Amino acid sequence: MVKRNLVLSKSFEKSYIKFVHKRPILKNAIQKSILLLAEDALNPKLKTHKLSGNLYGMFACSCGYD
Repeated sequence: MVKRNLVLSKSFEKSYIKFVHKRPILKNAIQKSILLLAEDALNPKLKTHKLSGNLYGMFACSCGYD
């Protein structure tokens, strides 16, 4: 299996830091989701979906209810 090279945007990194600062208990779940995304982007646990607009061609995933 090929591991994907994920590109995390600056805006994601800033949002991640803010989010984890307010909810440190979710840090582990987010990190697991990012690793799972790199291994298998279409894993049903991630609820992966295509983006549109200026992010057309890219994918997003969910790492929990929030």
